[in-house]
Amino acid sequence: MDDNSKKITVFGGASVVAYVLSRKYRYNETRNKRRMWVRDIYLKRKPHVLFDNLVKELGLSNTELFFNFSRMTASTFEYLLSLCGSYLVKHSQREAIAPATRLMVTLRFLVTGDSYPSLGYTFKIAPSTICKIIFETCNILWQVLSPRVLKLPITQEWLSIAEDFNNLWHLPNCLGGIDGKNVHIKAPSHTGSQYLHYKNNFAIVLLAVCDSKYFLTHINVGAYKSQCDGGVLKKSEFGQLLQNGTLNIPNLQKLPNANDDVPFFFVGNEAFPLQVHLMRPYSKKRKLKMPEDQLVFNYRLSRGIRIIENTLGILTARFRIYHRVINADPETVDAIVKATACLHNFIKLQESDTLIYCGHEFVDREVDGIITPGLWRKEIPRDCALGTINLRFVPGSKKWISGANVIRRLAIKCGAKHPQLLTSTRFRKHIATTLQLMTMQLHQIEQVATFMGHTRKTHAQFYRLPQDIFQTAKVAKVLLLLEKGKGKVFKGKCLSEIEIEEEASILESSDDDAPTKKHTESSITQINQKPQSSEQIYNVPTFIMSSEDIQQSNHETEKTNCAEDVLHVPEKSSQNKGRAKWNSKEKKLVLNYFKSHLEEKITPKKHECEEYVAKYRNNITITDWVKIKTLVYNTFRYKVINN
Repeated sequence: MDDNSKKITVFGGASVVAYVLSRKYRYNETRNKRRMWVRDIYLKRKPHVLFDNLVKELGLSNTELFFNFSRMTASTFEYLLSLCGSYLVKHSQREAIAPATRLMVTLRFLVTGDSYPSLGYTFKIAPSTICKIIFETCNILWQVLSPRVLKLPITQEWLSIAEDFNNLWHLPNCLGGIDGKNVHIKAPSHTGSQYLHYKNNFAIVLLAVCDSKYFLTHINVGAYKSQCDGGVLKKSEFGQLLQNGTLNIPNLQKLPNANDDVPFFFVGNEAFPLQVHLMRPYSKKRKLKMPEDQLVFNYRLSRGIRIIENTLGILTARFRIYHRVINADPETVDAIVKATACLHNFIKLQESDTLIYCGHEFVDREVDGIITPGLWRKEIPRDCALGTINLRFVPGSKKWISGANVIRRLAIKCGAKHPQLLTSTRFRKHIATTLQLMTMQLHQIEQVATFMGHTRKTHAQFYRLPQDIFQTAKVAKVLLLLEKGKGKVFKGKCLSEIEIEEEASILESSDDDAPTKKHTESSITQINQKPQSSEQIYNVPTFIMSSEDIQQSNHETEKTNCAEDVLHVPEKSSQNKGRAKWNSKEKKLVLNYFKSHLEEKITPKKHECEEYVAKYRNNITITDWVKIKTLVYNTFRYKVINN
C-alpha cells in the first residue's frame, strides 16, 4: 500500500470517529434531563406505607381478611419471609425498601393482577421500581421454594401417589393427571406469530402434572401456544424423561383382582398422544355408539383428568393474575407462573390443617356418580375453559347423561309429528320467548338464565326474540283490537307502555271469542284420552285463542297463517335435492384414471378433469370437474381408496 492510500484510510477513519462523537455530544445536550431523582410522595413512604399500617393490623386482628389480602395467613407469611428474606435485602444510599414490603408487593400483584401504577399508589413505590421488585422476587420464590415443594418425585414417592389415587379415586397405577393451561400475555415485540393462539390472542403454555391431593408435581412454562399440548409435552423436559424411561417410574404392578402386570401411567385428555406411561380416553367416533366397556373406562379415567382440572382451577381462582392479559415480557411471565406454582404448593401444605386455602367445598365433589361443582368455578372468568363441567354419570348405571339424547327420546315417545324439531335449543328459545311476554324483573330473568345454564346476556342475545320482532307483534295485536273496536284503552300510550297482558285481558273479555265452559271441559277430556301431536300442541296463538277456536275459524287468514308459521318445517334447499351422489362404479373409474395422482398425492388440475369427462362422457353422470377433483383429494387425504 502506498503512502497516499494510507493517508486516505487514516483520514477516513478519523472522519467517522469525529462524526460519531459529534452525534453523541448532540444527543447528550438535547435529551431530556431528569427533573428530580425521586418524587416527594415516595420520600414520605415510611409514615403512611400500606404494609406498616393496614397489613400489620389485619395480621394481628383478622385472619380471614389477611388471607383475602395475601392468600395466606400471617404465620405462613412470616415463615415465607424467613425463608426468602435474606435474598430480598437491598443496600442503597437512601433508605432501601424492606424485604417484607417487597414480598407483600409481589403477593398483592399475583393475587389481584393490578397494574404497576395502581400498586405504586397503594404502596408509595415508583412503578418502575415495582416492575423490578416483582421480577426479582418471583425468581427468588422459585429458587427457594421449588427444591422444597416442587421437586420431581423419586420412585418411592411415585408409589405413594399411585396408592393415594387408588384409595381416593379408585384409579390404580395412576401417577397423576397432566394438562395444559393458556396464560394470556400481551404480544411481545418482534415475535411475529410465535405466541399467537388460534383465538387471535397471545399466550404461553403452562404444562402441569399433579397428584391425587391437588399438589403440583412438575410444571413446564414458556412453550408457544402455536403448539398443541402433545407437542409441548414432547419437547418439554418432563416429556423427554417420560419417553426415555428416566423418570424414576416404578416397575410393572398388578391391578386389583387381576393377575396381569400393568405399567404405571399418567392420564390426560385427547390432546395428548397414547403412550406406554400416558393414557387418554377413548374418542367417540362420529355417528357411532360407544361400547359400554369404553364408557366405563372413560368414566374412571375422567376422575384423574378432573383432578388436574381442579388443580389448575384452584391456581387460577386464588391468583387472579391469570384472569387478565399479563402486560410483561415473556421472561417475566415465566417467572410469575413459576412463582404462583410454588406458592400454590407451599400455601396448601402450610394451611393443610385449616383448609382455608382449599377446602372440601372449593373443589368438585362426586357422590353416587353426581358431580357437584366446586366453588372455584364461580371465581374464574366465564369465558375460561375450566369454568364448565363436562363429566356427568348416571347413579347406579354405566351410561353417560346426554341432554340431547334425553330430549330426543322424549320427543319420540310423546308421539310428536316432527320430533326432530324438539331440541334443547328450541326448548330454550320457547321458554325465553314465553317469559318475554311476562313482566319480569332483571333479577328474575337472571335466576331463569342461571337455571337454564347461561348468562342473562346470552339469554337476551341468543334465545329471546329480538326487540323489533316483539314490537311488531304488539303493533299487530293493537291493529286487531282496533278492528274489533277495543283500542280506546291504548289512547295516549306509546308502544313501550303497552303490555301484552292488557291486550290478552281485552281479547278474553270479548263475548265472541270467549270459549264456553262446556267447550273447555270437552277439550280437557280429549287431552286426557289421546295424546296430542305437535300440530295440536303448537297450533295455539299465545294469549289470544284456544285450539278449538282456531279449528272453528280456519277461514280467517291471519290466524291460519300464524299457525302455519309455527308449524313450518324448513325444507331442504333445491341445491341439496339435486345433488348427485357417487356410485361405486364411477368412483372406481375416477380412482383408476387418476391412479398416478393418488400415488404422488397430487390434486388433478381442471384440464385433467375435463379430459377425463371427455373420455368417459357416455359412462358417467357426474361431469363437474370440481367434484371430481374433490373426490381425488379426499381419497388420498383420508386414505380410503376403494379398489
